Amino acid sequence: MQNTLHRNKVVIVGCGAAATLLLAELAINTFLPFDIDIIDDNPASPLGIAYAVNHPSFVLNVAAKRMGAYVSKPDDFYQWLLHHPEQWRNLHPDFSSVNFGPDDFVPRMVYAVYLRQVFTGAIEVLEQKGVRVTHLPAQVIEISPVPGAVDASVYVRTHQQKIRADIVVFATGNNPSRKTTAATENSFDSPYTPEFMSQEWSALSDVAVIGSGLSMIDLVQFISSQGFTGNFHIFSRHGLLPLPHSTEHPMAAAPPLDIGLVGNTALQVVRALRCYVESNSAAGFEWQESINKIRPHVSNLWARLPHPEQRRLAKALPWWNIHRHRIPPSSYAVLQYLREQNRLRVTRGCIKGVDRINNGFLLHLDQSRAVGNPLKIAADRLVFCNGYAPGFNRVKKLGGELLSPDDYLRRWLIKGDATFRISVTHQIFALGPALSGLLFESTALHETRQQANSIAAAVSLLLHQPTNDCIKSYSLS
Repeated sequence: MQNTLHRNKVVIVGCGAAATLLLAELAINTFLPFDIDIIDDNPASPLGIAYAVNHPSFVLNVAAKRMGAYVSKPDDFYQWLLHHPEQWRNLHPDFSSVNFGPDDFVPRMVYAVYLRQVFTGAIEVLEQKGVRVTHLPAQVIEISPVPGAVDASVYVRTHQQKIRADIVVFATGNNPSRKTTAATENSFDSPYTPEFMSQEWSALSDVAVIGSGLSMIDLVQFISSQGFTGNFHIFSRHGLLPLPHSTEHPMAAAPPLDIGLVGNTALQVVRALRCYVESNSAAGFEWQESINKIRPHVSNLWARLPHPEQRRLAKALPWWNIHRHRIPPSSYAVLQYLREQNRLRVTRGCIKGVDRINNGFLLHLDQSRAVGNPLKIAADRLVFCNGYAPGFNRVKKLGGELLSPDDYLRRWLIKGDATFRISVTHQIFALGPALSGLLFESTALHETRQQANSIAAAVSLLLHQPTNDCIKSYSLS
């Protein structure tokens, strides 16, 4: 009778890969009717920035056997490749006779088809259970409490309307980092824009790139596939390039990390982890295997440090990222070849500004990091690959005072039973890149998949309480 009188509403802010994984887990975990409103005006929905690119040179950075959408079936994507080739072979002529193995790094345009199928399949299952799913092409501008309400409902406001919700989940994905200068002729915000993709790269000689992370790898591979034979001028604050996945598959796993021996200062953490990796290497384990063992403990190690030590440890993030967010060995081989040919040059320096000049660009480097400023680069095009802004910054702007203080959240989000609820007073959750900046890292599909599973289980408990009052009183913290 209660469900007849009141249908609880879940609002998902964002409709990229994180939202897709959440819907997939909700389809498994929920059984009673309720409403879902998905709010996102991104034309790339439900793929987001990472998987909306439509060219085979953009490949996944994780092997197919680990890219499944479900916690219970991490190899689901690989099984889909095996059993549904008719859904992806016609995407590109190169796929007509290829057979992907479990350790292959598959083009992202293929993974996009899989994600769409997961998205539509989850909605079909939910609708069969009586769940109404609505996709609203709008942008959320604020989350606010309902004045005078006796429950813990909120208003989710867009420019056109406000929606009352019992539960809100932020799945806002990656937010492009702000550029160091206004857009100029022949410069691009990222290597994923239509303007970038439509350039005649084979006719150009030099490309300047700000940033040396994973987006830069995509740029180099795409431009090279277009017949570009010129030079890449890479500028980075730290001058570090991504490192490759291991080509070896050891029979025995490296011993686990004992976090009780790590310590409680940034220096102790760095020394302990370095000692762990070196000890394993001496025993015959590749460093990639050691990093995999460290991964599950990173958020815990980060959260237990006091703020001053967190700031110190954050300085090591670029070094962690190049070891943690690895690239396919074939992509690394492309970088090495270009460097050997002196066609890819990396300059360490913090870019403070860029001016367009007749024969290229004038890059202003931070004088504390580089000598000889400003630096004139004769390049035909300039592309920004300087990563993403912390996603939790945007979440805080939207959620405002409804969210718990960062200190409080860091203490309990890293618990083993964390549900990724980010408000003590309201049922507000976040997953994936929306948590980056709060957690030490929260961008990989592996973490997002686990978060989606935890949130779906928590939401299911809330929705299946006998009365709506439990939406108000049930505390996940």
